[in-house]
Amino acid sequence: MNIDRALCELIERAEDENVAREYRVGQRIVPNVRQACVPIAGGAARYFAPDLKMNKAMCLGMDCNVSGDDIEMLTSFYREREAPARVVVSDLSDPTFVGRLENRGYRAVQAQHALAGELGTMQGALDPRVRVATDLEAWGSAAEEIQNSSDPTIARVTGELLGSGEGVVPFELVVDDRLAAVCAMGMVGDTGTLFFGHTLPWARNRGLQTALIRHRVRLLQEAGARYVRATIVPDTSSERNAQRAGMQIVYNRTVWELPLEG
Repeated sequence: MNIDRALCELIERAEDENVAREYRVGQRIVPNVRQACVPIAGGAARYFAPDLKMNKAMCLGMDCNVSGDDIEMLTSFYREREAPARVVVSDLSDPTFVGRLENRGYRAVQAQHALAGELGTMQGALDPRVRVATDLEAWGSAAEEIQNSSDPTIARVTGELLGSGEGVVPFELVVDDRLAAVCAMGMVGDTGTLFFGHTLPWARNRGLQTALIRHRVRLLQEAGARYVRATIVPDTSSERNAQRAGMQIVYNRTVWELPLEG
């Protein structure tokens, strides 16, 4: 796979479009007066609803500089909604962006790797244990942070936001008639996205996420996609699973945040 800036931009814009599709779902399932999407510095800041990690800005400064005024616009957008200001900065962003965020009081809260693979060189295989999820609340509740949430609606909201967007297919893998693992697949143009991979504690260390990756790779190949992408926290089992399947790290990203009290 020839990794160049054009490919990296394609991958980053594909994720931004996936988030935009989730936002359109959010307008239906969590409508509220503060919900909004505003363009800033070539990217977009989105606010869905209170306490959602999806409240974030992406793609700022990919094809232009990010000014101090842009950062103030970003900060004010989330302050007006009583939410932490959150933005994803990648290797593709304006190189002065990070310094301006630091000066404003933003802090790095999560490192991420963007991984990609060329589907023509990857091995996919359908798994008979995998099926399309129909109960999105149960599907959404498979993530531990959702199970442990004090908000009784978070599983439903997460399931519908992530599982019912345009071009998205939610999957579940069943072992002995029990839900064992979940994941999702999206597609923008010729680029597929893998996300929301979670395995229930009782079913871990059985290679289920590897099986789910191969299943989705095969479906994307059949759909005519050229690339597959994922955003993963570094040095995790999820990243190792993706690399074993033939994906590689193509650039770095960091989530920056300004808490409400900042």
